[in-house]
Amino acid sequence: MAFRLLLLLLFGSLSGMAQESDIASKLEFERIPFGLDILDYSSTVAQRIFEDHNGYIWLADEMGIFCFDGISAFNFTEKLRKDFDFDLPETRYLVVLVDTFDNVWMGGEEGLYVFNLSSHKQWTIRHQQELNIPLNDVNRTYNLLWHNDLVYNCTWGGFFAINIQTKETEFYKSMAGLPIWPENRRSAVKYVYPDARDEIIWGSFTFGYFYFDRTRDHFEFFPSRFTNVTEYTGWQYFYTGFFKGDTLIAPSYGNGMVYFDTLSKAYRQYLYEPPGNRETTGRYERVKSYLPYDDDRIIINSEGFGVGIFNLVDHQYTFRRKDGSLFSPPKTDLDMSYDRHGRIWVNKFRSVEPVLQKDSASRHYIQIIKASSRDKSYDRVSLFHYDHIYFDYDQDDFTIEYSLVNELEPEQVTFEYFLKDFHLDWVSNDTSRFLHLPQLPGGTNELLIRAKKDDQVVATKSLYLSRVIPFYYTMWFYISLMAAMLALGLVLFRWRVRRARKQERQKATIQQQLLEMESRALKNQMNPHFIFNSLNSIKSLIQENSDEKAVHYLTQFSKFIRKALDHSEKKLISLEEEIEMCRYYLEIEYLRFEHSFTFNVEVDQAVDTSFVQVPPLILQPFLENAIWHGLLHKEGERILKIQVQQDGDRIKCIIDDNGIGREKAQQIKSAYGITQKSFGTQLIQDRLKISREMYKKIFDLTIIDKNYGGKATGTRVEVTIEI
Repeated sequence: MAFRLLLLLLFGSLSGMAQESDIASKLEFERIPFGLDILDYSSTVAQRIFEDHNGYIWLADEMGIFCFDGISAFNFTEKLRKDFDFDLPETRYLVVLVDTFDNVWMGGEEGLYVFNLSSHKQWTIRHQQELNIPLNDVNRTYNLLWHNDLVYNCTWGGFFAINIQTKETEFYKSMAGLPIWPENRRSAVKYVYPDARDEIIWGSFTFGYFYFDRTRDHFEFFPSRFTNVTEYTGWQYFYTGFFKGDTLIAPSYGNGMVYFDTLSKAYRQYLYEPPGNRETTGRYERVKSYLPYDDDRIIINSEGFGVGIFNLVDHQYTFRRKDGSLFSPPKTDLDMSYDRHGRIWVNKFRSVEPVLQKDSASRHYIQIIKASSRDKSYDRVSLFHYDHIYFDYDQDDFTIEYSLVNELEPEQVTFEYFLKDFHLDWVSNDTSRFLHLPQLPGGTNELLIRAKKDDQVVATKSLYLSRVIPFYYTMWFYISLMAAMLALGLVLFRWRVRRARKQERQKATIQQQLLEMESRALKNQMNPHFIFNSLNSIKSLIQENSDEKAVHYLTQFSKFIRKALDHSEKKLISLEEEIEMCRYYLEIEYLRFEHSFTFNVEVDQAVDTSFVQVPPLILQPFLENAIWHGLLHKEGERILKIQVQQDGDRIKCIIDDNGIGREKAQQIKSAYGITQKSFGTQLIQDRLKISREMYKKIFDLTIIDKNYGGKATGTRVEVTIEI
């Protein structure tokens, strides 16, 4: 059994090699000269042959940018200098790109230049010098890639993402500071592979790959460590490649085809000749470009052998043979490109040669030209390296344009398509090269397109289309939202419980403080000194046989004491009751001091004093201060006024005297040796503050020292209460 299996595998391998050799033998060449008056080049640095959306072939060459219209070629850079006064330097131009907005992007050794074919606008883009990288390397363009709304400018000092409309740099990554060989070329970025949203970017530079996550500003590089090549080890360029799963596959300078696993970060190389041949190995392993052939094979361009086939499964090389010997166009260099007619264009010294495929059986390949949905589209430049396209969730109407490369008899080719998990069978699209998919389901959908000729399938293309489902439409979001709402509800419940408990504690504390302050206020009003003086005054009136005055005095005194005791048990009393207490107190003091001052109580008729609530015992201390410290030390007329006024939604209680003022009163107290500070005013302020916190209303106190011409003329106290 083991012997039979070995034979089958060997036969299959030989059969595959024979088939690929047959394919390679059908590659034929036709030279289209560009008419350059150059005898010889030591090298050519053209990076890309490019067909634009109008079918023109563009080439960046040592002598400038050239354009081929199918009949003849002309020097585009010379035309810009002569006809449009575009100040383009006389330098090498390494790469050209034309977008569908008619912008021609030209990368040279001194900068990036843009010319719009429609508006004739011109842009010169030069980047700033970076750390340890010469300015000419920062601006020396090596490659260009158009992706979404950005053009990636790969230079010898890093890469720059440029907005295709504004021509402004959106972001960049410098290769300065990498611990690599000191030569400038070691930091040259060869190509980049951005993801669908231009957030994760893989890229190749002189001797390996790098990874850049611009959302986190995270950068890593993974240098290759190939040792099989001696002379060329330091020049391990990695050219434009492609992803196959999580593996980056790319041609390289001196190391054949190189595989890089982006998960394990491991390199593998596949050489055409065994290592060790110093004379030939470096040259023959310089694979400089590739083109897709089918799922298992690619067409490659080797410096030593020319155009051939590389098998992605068994990693074997097959080159075209003619008359029993290897055959290739002499000195074939970097780039290859398909055109819309199915020809492969190969860059050579002094010429660009299309490789014609005469036999229709030699190659059939379905090429996606454009995929679009509403206002978002991908053209062939973006699709060349990707088989997975991402669109926003609201873009559910897809249009795809495709072609069968090398259609020698287009009228005999029909197409079918099949959307997995949506269609039950293949759907005919006849000979149309346009496919419309309305109402594409959300998520990732695999679309298969196949071409048939004479009822035989000649080519199949697989393309993944993803409508990115917003997180708020996913099941895990609803589950997470419910869990978050439950957690939030629990947190809010616990917070409300804690807040209620805290408020209860605060309320209890405030009530306790209020009780203590009310007790202190009552004590302040009912102090023995006041009671003794009042009783002594009554005694004097009795001794003087002023019975009627004594009875009136005693009546007012008893009413004041009773009201003070009654109000001390309440949190709030009416302003009417507070004013009544003030009247009792003023009459007591008025009698005791033998009418030595006059007082007046004025209440605005608009104020309903029975409705307004105030903390008890808050006005009397200010009356006492006005009489004892302001009026009794004044010579002449002594006036004390109480006014109640309405000010919007607030009530102002004003106590106004024309006494000596607070400053002089303090001087008199100091002269008598009284240094203890009176706590009556501070006590009222504390009570008003507690009342604000407890009742969530305005209770404010303002004390104004009156003066006229720099001389004190009394004190004005304003107690403001919110209705």
